[in-house]
Amino acid sequence: MTNPVCFKIAIRGVTHREFLFKAQTVEECMAWVRELNRHIDESDGGNEIKTAGDIKRPWRFDCISEKQFLEKADTGDVLLFKANSFNGGLIRTFTSSKFDHVAMILKFEADQGEVYIVESTGNRGVALNKWQYLRPHIGAKQFYKKAVFRHLDFERSNEMVDRLELFLKEAVG
Repeated sequence: MTNPVCFKIAIRGVTHREFLFKAQTVEECMAWVRELNRHIDESDGGNEIKTAGDIKRPWRFDCISEKQFLEKADTGDVLLFKANSFNGGLIRTFTSSKFDHVAMILKFEADQGEVYIVESTGNRGVALNKWQYLRPHIGAKQFYKKAVFRHLDFERSNEMVDRLELFLKEAVG
């Protein structure tokens, strides 16, 4: 490329896509490239990625195994849901969204092997559930057609955890 503030990411495989990025300055461009390389170096390489099947543009979707989700999930991360219900479809229509429900993930030091979900439901208000309880309700013919995991990259300080604990004491139930 002739413009020093542009860079390209090429994805090769089943599909071939190229993404062109343009920064305001050379320094900003180099910062982007360094940060992207850092993330690539730190990733585990997607060793259990599932194929996107019949999705027309699979490069737009990240798929991870349940095992990877359980290992990666941390307090403050979110799950987005798409329900198989009329009400879910109505919510998606009015919000122009692909999803109609959201939950926050919690992990407790005393129970590191378990993932908990805090969510607001129509019949129970704000509730705390184990992932293993929610999991059977996700699938093409289940209550939730799809669940999408979003890992949020932020510092999970003791102060943040203390504030979250106070919030949950007030909100749950």
